[in-house]
Amino acid sequence: MTVVPSSLSLRRVCAPAALTGARRWLPHVADGAGAALAGALLWLAVGLWLALHTALYPALANERAPGPALDDFGVFYAAATMVRDGRGAELYDIDAIVREEARVYGREVEHTPVLPYFNPPAFAAALVPLTWLPPGTAAAIFLALTTGALVAGLALLWRRSRLGIPGGWAALGMLVAFQPVRDTFFHGQPSFLLFFGFAGAFVAFASGRERLGGALLGLLLLKPNYALVPVAILLWKRRWTALAGFGSAAAIWLALSLVGGGLSSLWTYPAFLWRAASWDDMNGISIAGMFGWNGLVRTLLGPGRHDAVSVWTLALSVPTLSALALAWAGPWDARGQRFAAQYGAVVLASVLVNAHVYRQDVIVTAVPAFLLLSATSGRTRWAVVAALSGAWLLLAYHFPLARETSVAPTALAIAALLYLCTWLARKRAEADDARAATAAVVTRAVQAAGVTP
Repeated sequence: MTVVPSSLSLRRVCAPAALTGARRWLPHVADGAGAALAGALLWLAVGLWLALHTALYPALANERAPGPALDDFGVFYAAATMVRDGRGAELYDIDAIVREEARVYGREVEHTPVLPYFNPPAFAAALVPLTWLPPGTAAAIFLALTTGALVAGLALLWRRSRLGIPGGWAALGMLVAFQPVRDTFFHGQPSFLLFFGFAGAFVAFASGRERLGGALLGLLLLKPNYALVPVAILLWKRRWTALAGFGSAAAIWLALSLVGGGLSSLWTYPAFLWRAASWDDMNGISIAGMFGWNGLVRTLLGPGRHDAVSVWTLALSVPTLSALALAWAGPWDARGQRFAAQYGAVVLASVLVNAHVYRQDVIVTAVPAFLLLSATSGRTRWAVVAALSGAWLLLAYHFPLARETSVAPTALAIAALLYLCTWLARKRAEADDARAATAAVVTRAVQAAGVTP
């Protein structure tokens, strides 16, 4: 006798089987999406490197000095050579550094573009071991080390995020195609170290290791302006352990600076930066290439308006720092849900109020971008993706827009992301307050019930 199963029994048998199959295969579908994205990003990375190869290979193979690609690394190499030869006190003498660059490049002084050395003496002292290698080889090692810092920072952020494999690949894809990544490689800049400093410090703070977080922020002293806002927040919140870690790193930088540039570098370097703030389209300073509020105002007003630039930059910095203060209102809670948005606001404010930001350094904004993606979900995440995509496009077309319209719109996009971080931090704070109020009501009710006969 043949038994025909009813539709009810079929559902009872098939529904659990379908659920089990879905649970088994959905992770593979997600992994497959991640693998597809990985393949696309691999080709994107290959395309990026092929585009850079034409410029980078002659520079890396050059036994005398890199250039025209890796021009900034040529300056670092020349500065480190001066420190090695005991001429560190001349690092901020423009004529002296240009003569050294001409010697390293193997060309006449009058045919050598003026590219001053803008970093602290400590950085030149740290690069001295590379000066015993040919410049091209030294540049290859430098790029390998700084790229390792970029990869390490990305790995740390991804481990702390909730993006998963597909979301992580998508975020990495935007970063690989990010214009500052290309510029950092092309010019031989150390901007990936700044990225690692911000990223590593966030992960350390979120893990409760404040001393390590402060020490990693010490990497920002590579370009000291970036350290001002984070240190101000640590002082405001009285994070003495983190400040002790930062102080330890600062002490190492100070010792290296004294070794590299001598005691006089303690005042010649700040004086040099003060003079450089007034340069317009000269000595390696390009108005159209500046970012932050300083770049926006200088591009809009044009050269020679230094007093007006200072006034307007200060005026725009006030609401920026006010938004930052609003995001950080309340107690320090590095393990809380709002910390990612708060920290993202710190990084973005550090860029906006900085008087000397070039496109390669905008790589640090990838840290708050990653944090915003990981701290949101649903429709909010899609809004964040749209905002990040707009900022990404503005950055890619920054130079033609700045030259054609005298407006540098990237600063406005960075400011919009800062206000987004502030809004998200306040929203999370209100949710935390609501939960705390509910918990307090429940606690009082339980206590009242316990004492009532």
